Amino acid sequence: MRDYLLLTFLDRFSFLFFKLGCNYPIMRKILQVKLTLDARRVPTLFQRAKRNEKSGQDRNYSLRVLGMYGLMGLFLIPFALLQNVLFSMSIVFAIFMFIIMTALIADFSSVLLDIRDRNILWTKPIDKKTLSLARVIHVSYYISQITLVVTTPSLITLLIVHGVLFFLYFIVTLLLMDSLIIAATAFVYMLVLRFFDGERLKDVINYVQITLSIALVVGYQFVGRSFSLLQTHIVFHTAWWQLFLPPVWFAASFAWLFTVSTQPLLIVMACLAWLVPLIAFWIYMALAPIFERSLQKLADNSGSRRIRRHFVMEFIAKLVCTSPSELAIFRFLALMTARERDFKLKVYPSLGLALVLPYIFLFNPAFTAGVVSLATSKLYLTIYAGALLTPSVLLMLPYSNQHKASWIYAVTPGLTREVVFKAMIKMVLVRLALPIYLIDAVVFLGIFGEHIIPDLVIAFWSMLLFTMICFWLMPKKLPFSEPFQTGQQSQAITGIFLMLLIVVFVGMHFLATIIPNGRVLYMLLLFIAFIASFRYGFRNV
Repeated sequence: MRDYLLLTFLDRFSFLFFKLGCNYPIMRKILQVKLTLDARRVPTLFQRAKRNEKSGQDRNYSLRVLGMYGLMGLFLIPFALLQNVLFSMSIVFAIFMFIIMTALIADFSSVLLDIRDRNILWTKPIDKKTLSLARVIHVSYYISQITLVVTTPSLITLLIVHGVLFFLYFIVTLLLMDSLIIAATAFVYMLVLRFFDGERLKDVINYVQITLSIALVVGYQFVGRSFSLLQTHIVFHTAWWQLFLPPVWFAASFAWLFTVSTQPLLIVMACLAWLVPLIAFWIYMALAPIFERSLQKLADNSGSRRIRRHFVMEFIAKLVCTSPSELAIFRFLALMTARERDFKLKVYPSLGLALVLPYIFLFNPAFTAGVVSLATSKLYLTIYAGALLTPSVLLMLPYSNQHKASWIYAVTPGLTREVVFKAMIKMVLVRLALPIYLIDAVVFLGIFGEHIIPDLVIAFWSMLLFTMICFWLMPKKLPFSEPFQTGQQSQAITGIFLMLLIVVFVGMHFLATIIPNGRVLYMLLLFIAFIASFRYGFRNV
């Protein structure tokens, strides 16, 4: 096996591990095996990349991932150049934490929660402290790699603009940030492991990962609300709720040390930036053996898996499905989208973001001009942001870890591809898109008033037609019939194009609002277009 640079580096500090009571040679061997296996793992960012089947060697996807993160880091240079240190560092750390925590949730939760090696390692005379340190170093290594690649452009910029001391302190702060991210994620999983068992636990962990993804996006809005632009000067407004924003903590420590700011709340936040990550990581290390024992619950598959049918969903399914075979496929796909964990992890964050994105677009106008001013504006068009979920759902529906079971389509009597695809589109609309639209519609009625009811109807038919356009432009693969790794990169490009198509629908709707009787005519046009597309759009599939 390859002798990795990390292992060579750790060899120089082996005496520290011995003092901690760790069996260093065993830990080194465990890390060497894990790093070798990781070189063969396809990260989430490239799960749609085609495997190079002609080569007999494993492709190292880690370098490709780091290259993508490096490109992301280049976009942070303008923020690092801003003269207001507090504002600049708040934005930079907010983006850093978003990228790194997203990477931890998407790719390294499987490392943090890995139990596949237990049958081998737990039968050997290896103490739990050695296993825990191996896990912590394993995760920290990859998070440090991503941090270094993402932050290198900003590090060089800060070195040139602010000098060596600023540069060195920035590196120290990045280490504190990574420690906080790893410890916070582990604490959340540890809390989940404490209260749930078996299958139910795995579902809860899925929802925790989804919730963290959504919370990171929503948290951006509060970081931005800490500042206001007055003519050409950026002004920071201290408030108690900023004590719950880690990016502002780290920025406050820079402001205190390098701009000699003496605001009491700023000093408190600077102290939090130093103390909270260190204390959190120390607690995590102390509880690591307990965390290791708790992971055993992930191997428990004894949880109940009762099939529950919701009355409303069942009623709507019978209403929209025109044949028993179509109803059966509708129920099957609805059940799969609720059970397939990888599908949920990749798609459900999009559903959550689709639910909150319209309100994020409303947040800035409401904050500056007040909620009352929204009633006279056309910002109800932001409801179209909810349709952004459709491309991601349709792109992921063909893929499953149990794709070999797709033979059921071929052996079911009287089942055609047209019936399957019709049931698929109806399931996506009824089970995923419609609930989000109805929630947004009710809230928007409360904000903007009853006069937007025609606009909500137009948005509804636009969403239906947009779904059909997405279906036409995407490959016609049966749902849950392909392995995840076989997706093509071109599909991601198609998804981006379809998301941009939403802008066209918004523009057409806006034009309809300024033309006399335009909304009524546009509504009828959309209705006719959707009925025609659904009637003739499934031929020759």
